[in-house]
This record gives sequence, structure tokens and C-alpha cells, in this order.
Amino acid sequence: MEGQNSAAPEDTISDDGDEDLLDESSDHDVAQTSEEETETRQQCVCCMEEYSPSDIIQTECAHTYCYECIARLFENALSDEAMFPPRCCCLPIHVSTAVEDMIGTEMIKRYEERKIETSDFERTYCAIPTCSHYIPPQNIRRGVGICGLCQARTCTDCKAQGHRGDCDYKNANHYSSASCDKKAKAKKKAMEKRRAKAKKKAEAKKKATTKKKATAKKKTMDKKKALAKEMARAKEKARMRKKVNDKNYGLLEKLAKKKKWQRCFRCSRIIERVSVEMTYVTTVGQGEGPADVILALHQDFAQKVDESVNAMPRGRETEI
Repeated sequence: MEGQNSAAPEDTISDDGDEDLLDESSDHDVAQTSEEETETRQQCVCCMEEYSPSDIIQTECAHTYCYECIARLFENALSDEAMFPPRCCCLPIHVSTAVEDMIGTEMIKRYEERKIETSDFERTYCAIPTCSHYIPPQNIRRGVGICGLCQARTCTDCKAQGHRGDCDYKNANHYSSASCDKKAKAKKKAMEKRRAKAKKKAEAKKKATTKKKATAKKKTMDKKKALAKEMARAKEKARMRKKVNDKNYGLLEKLAKKKKWQRCFRCSRIIERVSVEMTYVTTVGQGEGPADVILALHQDFAQKVDESVNAMPRGRETEI
């Protein structure tokens, strides 16, 4: 009995130990799972909150958005055409299955309608002012569009409510276009004519200016040539005068040497006193007057000297 009683408590103690081990292992697994979730949580670039990977969408530029921020981004793009299509870092956001699950089928439908509208270059909107809904190409037949909301008819030419017969706006627009083309051609022709006239006038003015410059240049050259010719003539005249004067001066020196005339120590004139009783004095060429030559000769010899001196040209100083 005692053995049996003693064995029972030992089994009870072992069961409690197993339960403690199980509790510790489960706590460890929960802690490890929470750590892994914390490590894999990502941050939204818009609201800066952290979310699990299932609540995050990643764009082409590797940025992450939560479901609320991506829905707000699409809503803004649908409201403002300048922001369409939705994009991040100038790259359009691809509408994947994950995006569809986040923003919903209703917004996806609006996105597809807006995509068709923005790609249409000849858009037609409902003519009813209170509606103004976009009419897609599949709702247009024979120039008349049917609004998908109010079922109103709209003419695709004049953009007014649907009417029977041909559209007067189309014919008027065609006539206006032809008239505008005719006016544009006439205006272009007149402009070309004015340009040609202005070009011709500029060329004539340039030609006249060139001719005027050439005439002035020729006149200046002729004046320079005349001045050079005059200077050459004056120089030649001076050279000839100098040559003659040098020749006469040489003759005068020979005569003075031969007659043994002397130079006055005061006035530097060549003089000779022949006789005390009769003196004859003459002057030859000083500046514009006679030269500084004073001769004192006999009366019979004075006549000969006077004739030889008078034969000399004026304007030559005869200083030795």
C-alpha cells in the first residue's frame, strides 16, 4: 500500500512538469512569431504607418502604399484629369489583382471608364447641363450619342441635343473653315509680297550705300594722288632750284677764290677793296633780296662783275 501510494505522487509530479514544458514552448513560439511579423512589417510611404505584407501594395518604383492611401490616390486621379493615370515617381501604377482587391470593383469600373475617356480625342458629353456625362464611342450611332445615365440624345457635331436632319453647325463649320483657309492664303500671299518688297528695298539701300562708299573712297584716293603729285612737283622744283643755285654758288666761289676776295668778319660777306678813290658796291640774293656779296671794284671792272652777278637766280645765300 505504501509503495503504491508513494508511486502515485511521483507520476503526478511528472505530469505537472510536462505541462510547464509545453507552456514554455508555446510562449517561445508566440514570441518568435511576433518577432518575425515585426521584422517583415513594411511602412507606407504616404501615411508612414507600418502594415503587414498582406495590407501593402508595392509600385513599379519599389514604393509601398497601404490600402487607404492607394484608394485615395486613385480617387484623386479620377477626380482630376491632370493626375490621371495614378502614378508614383512619374510611373503609372499597374492595376493588378492586389490593387483591385484593395480599391474595390466600383473604383476599378470608374478607372476603366476614365481611361477610355482620356484616350478619346473627339469626346462627346451629354447635352443636358445637369448631367454632362461622358458618352463613350460604343454609345454613338450616326452622329448621335446616347447618355448612359439619363438616356438623353446628343449631336456629336454641334454638341447640342439630338435633332433630325443634317447638322447646320457642320455645314457652317465647313464654310467657315474654307473661308478661313482663303483668308489665310491671302494673308500669307500679302505677307510674302511685303517681305519681297522689304528685301528689295534693303538690297537697293545696301547697293546705294556700297556705291556711296566706293565714290567716297575713290575721291579720297584721287585727292591723295593729286597731293602726292603736287608734292613731287614741288620737290622736283626745289631740287632743280638747288641744283642751279649750287652751280651758281660754285661759280661764285671759284670767282672769289680767283680774285682773292675776303669775307667780312662781322657780316660774313665776300668783299674786295680795289681802289680807295672809286668804289662800286652791289648785293646779290639775301632771302628774297640780294645775296650778301659786297664788291669794291674799279669802275671798268665793276661793270663786268655786275653783269655776271645779275645773271645769277635770286633767293640763294652766298656765304662761305
